[in-house]
Amino acid sequence: MAIAAQLPFEQTDPLRTAPRLRELQSRGTVHRVRTAVGDEAWLVTGHTQVQRLLDDNRLGRSHPAPETAARTGESALFGDPLGNFATEAADHARMRSLLQPHFSPKHLRALHPRVETLTARLLDELTKQGPPGDLHSAVAVPLPILVICELLGVPYEDREQFRAWTADAANIRDRACSERGLAELFGYGQKLVKCKRAEPGDDVISRLCATEGVSDDEAAGLSIALLFAGHETTVVQIGLGALLLLPHPEQWQALVDATASAHPWPASNCRRCSPSW
Repeated sequence: MAIAAQLPFEQTDPLRTAPRLRELQSRGTVHRVRTAVGDEAWLVTGHTQVQRLLDDNRLGRSHPAPETAARTGESALFGDPLGNFATEAADHARMRSLLQPHFSPKHLRALHPRVETLTARLLDELTKQGPPGDLHSAVAVPLPILVICELLGVPYEDREQFRAWTADAANIRDRACSERGLAELFGYGQKLVKCKRAEPGDDVISRLCATEGVSDDEAAGLSIALLFAGHETTVVQIGLGALLLLPHPEQWQALVDATASAHPWPASNCRRCSPSW
């Protein structure tokens, strides 16, 4: 099969499918492509087919011969296969068993009042600044970081440093930069674990450290994985959600009404939910 396209696709509009991807979708669901680093790979574009692949236990993040696997980029975190192919299923099951108790529905529901308080505070500060407001810098970035820091027990004042390391670790073009960022993140995780061993608190990292059979390195690795995944994805989703709602005020109002019904706000706070159209 001939190479159909070169990754990554040019994305001209964050809310629309990349033109090249849309073209490939119109031609079929499976395509031979070349990754950003020049390796040949398969691109599957059909929802049903992707769902079946994700549900297939034969596929994962690891590879039986990682030295021959196609790489998506230069990132030490995302570019190469991860983990041991022979033990991936067991390793994943262990990770879930260690983390699931800390993210149960009951535990997360208990966080709701605190998240509401943090959100209200940030929205109040945004309102005081007056229009135009920057939702990204005022809310989308600080809110997920505040929440994940409180949940994990990470000092909020370290946010600029670990965000920089996160960006470096995810770098798909500079391998050395990615490896440095990943090493710095893991070293930071080790320092956090050492602090929690000495002075435990009411947070996820402290509870991981207190779990029998969890080594310092395993606790550090899990903590950094949570820190990485727990804030960056939410930052993006808040921005995309706002972009999707702004052109559709009726959908915005429906969301406001549903939220108000489930969690009533004081009357003085209603203006926070009403953008200027």
